[in-house]
Amino acid sequence: MAGASLAEVMGVALPAGGPSTEDVLKDFRAYIEVGLSRLLAEAAGAWPLGSAELAVEAQRLEAAGSADRGLGSAFPEGAALQCLQVMSGPPGPLLVKWRFVGKFVGEYCDSAGTTVKGRGQLVDIEGVCQAQVSPDKQIASTELFYNVPGLVKAMVNDSAESAASACPITGKAGVCPVLGVSAAR
Repeated sequence: MAGASLAEVMGVALPAGGPSTEDVLKDFRAYIEVGLSRLLAEAAGAWPLGSAELAVEAQRLEAAGSADRGLGSAFPEGAALQCLQVMSGPPGPLLVKWRFVGKFVGEYCDSAGTTVKGRGQLVDIEGVCQAQVSPDKQIASTELFYNVPGLVKAMVNDSAESAASACPITGKAGVCPVLGVSAAR
């Protein structure tokens, strides 16, 4: 496939005339970075306490200012980043299963100025993060693993389709207890 983008090869390209898949992925990482750092620091600090079930506080990701053209403007009501499970911790790599959930009711604009307007769809993505932690519990590096096609599709699917997926915490369709999102609109 000469001239095909990585997203096209992976089968996750957005429709023609839509925003750049590469920008969506880059902006998603940038949007969750601060909350992810706080979540990982809390998990790393709690790990040596020996608790089988670590309680790590969900991180609320605030909406971006009106000048921001990244993913923050897509979620004006904010979004949440939850730690679902801490699988391993220091002194080895920190391995955390996470969940991002937000209601796409704003607008997303990529670096080329292409804009897509949310239709109220719930963007609900789970993933795993592997982080290297220094001896003084500072996060040195992170690698994110998540359902890339799921994120891309959630940004372009209609609200009825994405709201039908069940919440892994409550088991109810279109519900997030952290954000107070319910299926009723």
